[in-house]
Amino acid sequence: MKRVTTNHLLAITIIVNVSCFVSACGSRQKAHFNRGVAYYNRGQLEQSIAEYQKAIQINPNFAQARNNLGNVYYNQSKLEEAVVEYQRAIAINPNYAKAHYNLGVVYHQQGKLEEAIVQYQQAIASISQEGKRGNNDGVTYSDPGRLVFGMAADNPTTNPNYARAHYYLAQIYSVKNEKEPAIEWLQKAIVLEAGLMEYSKVDRGLDNIRQSPEFQRLLNSQ
Repeated sequence: MKRVTTNHLLAITIIVNVSCFVSACGSRQKAHFNRGVAYYNRGQLEQSIAEYQKAIQINPNFAQARNNLGNVYYNQSKLEEAVVEYQRAIAINPNYAKAHYNLGVVYHQQGKLEEAIVQYQQAIASISQEGKRGNNDGVTYSDPGRLVFGMAADNPTTNPNYARAHYYLAQIYSVKNEKEPAIEWLQKAIVLEAGLMEYSKVDRGLDNIRQSPEFQRLLNSQ
């Protein structure tokens, strides 16, 4: 019978203890994350911040917690703090569509249109890497209802195809008076979320393309 040396026993003990520690940490970070989501949904933003920060303290690479923390800051109008957290989430996971989308919303609101274009397009490009999941994993989104003229804040972007990202790209290109890409992105948005057609009829962000023949044809095709 092979003899187990003291060194081997020590190594086995260390491996088991580390495994238990990692498991416990994972459980604790998830508990803090879930409490952060619950507080956020109840509008208790300071408590939500505290829970997300505890989750991040356990695991600094917890991209979902950083994304959600960014959204709490966004809802407190702390846009620079929100940007930092979205950027950190993206640094951890470059294909994190939700964080790209949220960062695009903040840049859009700040008037940083070129930066917003990059982030919206990256969100759309990252959908396949994210697994085309809806908003069913506790990860929240910035509320673009505060951004889009006349658009209701109705739990946006639960559509995993990011129809709103397409729509906001149409808005930006309209503001830039680039009618061709504006119409192109608007058409894609409406295919993904038909209700956006109604918003487009009154959205001041689309004023520059509203009288164009292409926009009128799009209206008449619905």
